[in-house]
Amino acid sequence: MKKKKTVFIYCFCLLTATMILLFCSQNSPLYPMNDWVDVNAFFTVGKGMMNGLVPYKDLFEQKGPILYLIYGLGYLITNQSFLGVFIIECLLQSICLFYAYKIIKLFIDEKYAFLILPIMFTTICTCNSFAHGGSAEEICFPFFMISLYYFLNYLKNKEMNSKIIFINGFLAGIIFLIKYNLCGFWLSWMMFIFFDYMFQKKFKEGFKYCFIFLFGMGIPFLLFSIYFIINNGLKEFIYTYFFVNITKYGTNNDYSLIQKLFSSIGIFIDTIFNINNILLFILLIIFILFIILSIKNINNKIYLFLTFLISIIFTFIGGQNYPYYSLLLILFFTLLAWIQLFKIFDHFLPKIKNFKYSFLLIIPVSISCIYFSYTCANYRTLLLTPKKELAQYMFRDIILKDKDTTLLNYGFLDLGVYFTTNQNPTIKHFEIQNLSYELYPYNWDGQNICIRDKCVNYVVMVSKLDQTALENSGQFIVENYQIIASKHQKEDYKDTNYYLLKRK
Repeated sequence: MKKKKTVFIYCFCLLTATMILLFCSQNSPLYPMNDWVDVNAFFTVGKGMMNGLVPYKDLFEQKGPILYLIYGLGYLITNQSFLGVFIIECLLQSICLFYAYKIIKLFIDEKYAFLILPIMFTTICTCNSFAHGGSAEEICFPFFMISLYYFLNYLKNKEMNSKIIFINGFLAGIIFLIKYNLCGFWLSWMMFIFFDYMFQKKFKEGFKYCFIFLFGMGIPFLLFSIYFIINNGLKEFIYTYFFVNITKYGTNNDYSLIQKLFSSIGIFIDTIFNINNILLFILLIIFILFIILSIKNINNKIYLFLTFLISIIFTFIGGQNYPYYSLLLILFFTLLAWIQLFKIFDHFLPKIKNFKYSFLLIIPVSISCIYFSYTCANYRTLLLTPKKELAQYMFRDIILKDKDTTLLNYGFLDLGVYFTTNQNPTIKHFEIQNLSYELYPYNWDGQNICIRDKCVNYVVMVSKLDQTALENSGQFIVENYQIIASKHQKEDYKDTNYYLLKRK
């Protein structure tokens, strides 16, 4: 009976995740493609991995190798669409919702979970921080939710053992190799468990758990280090993923540590206010109420609050302020806020405790959430858009007329033409990252050398201004290439001219 119940709950989570993501994620088959430059870069590097190219060594990108591996697996499922990525996305989010269900059970009657899960997930997927779907932050959802469950279970029931510590250390290692500035939650996770054991004078267990956690965290890093050593790419991995990201990418590198701490909190608050969702601000306040009312021990209240605070600091300490950076933090406070809201409702609507009444609410609530996902999806205007209307597919049809062709995405992040043409880049600097030329000139220099030497047949680029901006974008672009097609469309809601150029 318990096994059947578990299967039923997981199926509910999978169905909920799939129906909401069907409208909210551009990886969904209802969209012609995911036109987000970040996701296309992940897919390009993942595809390259599956075809023998080595991240950082052969393809310059800045996220972690596990993220590229996940997109590479999506490529193996379907290499002509994002359906494979969508399938993985739905499976990951179903695990996230399953562990959210387990968290809900810790604090409130489990029957509420069937109401909270679709409401909570819709809240997250329709906020501006969710963007196009498929971000590194979203990929981290299930790993975060598993660790949050074990953390809250420890705060509530003091249940901990070596196996749980190892699992969460391993999950921290995975996050470290997806996007390491998201590791603040796991750092504080282990730190506060260690502190709690010290307060209990269980010194031996506290230190033992720290070593087990670090051992689990080191396994993913060790495995990928072996991969990079075998492929002669360890130096490039260390240099790009750590040195370049830490020293070249941030905007507040001249700040003192104290300035960075306060700046991080300010960026988070500014992000919540600027994503135009008053509901999230209200839920953030209710999350504080959850800590005050639902966490009993004063030490535990401090642990949970500081864990959230440290997660904010790690996320924004580099000074960058993109809306999707807040996504994991939004998941953190939104789930616990909805739990607190339903605990309040429980005092006024006691009949909902009856399974018969709660079951009657599941269907209308779920349908309402699906409808809300459809009407409030961030990129709903692209739903069911024919592929032929996008520049990426229009250019693909032209490029693939040549049997032997090479391509460069010039002067911008990955626009998606590597994806639509199913081509692997032929140069390391296949796109332009958000790095200033003064701090890291090699990215632009690598592309301009390719243009100078006419090493590719086709060039794809964008200008958000006009033809003059195009002509001034590179010393050799006009000299060596000519425009053969152009298309005006929006890139992240901004009017953009897409250009396809061919070698003269």
